[in-house]
Amino acid sequence: MNSPLNNYVDRHRKRQKKLGIVRVEVQVPAEDAALLKAAAKALKNPQRAPRARTLLSEIAASPAPTLKTLLTTGPDFEDLNLDRAQDLGRVSEW
Repeated sequence: MNSPLNNYVDRHRKRQKKLGIVRVEVQVPAEDAALLKAAAKALKNPQRAPRARTLLSEIAASPAPTLKTLLTTGPDFEDLNLDRAQDLGRVSEW
């Protein structure tokens, strides 16, 4: 026998399903939880949903940066002295 609470939850879920709303559970770092909740809230808001959907789609579609991209867009290392003296104590057999 279903309790009144279970009946309420079942009715609520059926209403949400008719509206096309689904429940999604994700795991994110604690500092990102508020950001993710704000994104979900924006997607649920009819006025903000198109813009939020566009921004999120652009982020999802952009490829992860490659090492080459990171190196070419990173800081300039011209001033670093990368020359080093030969290690003492190590004998090369070649």
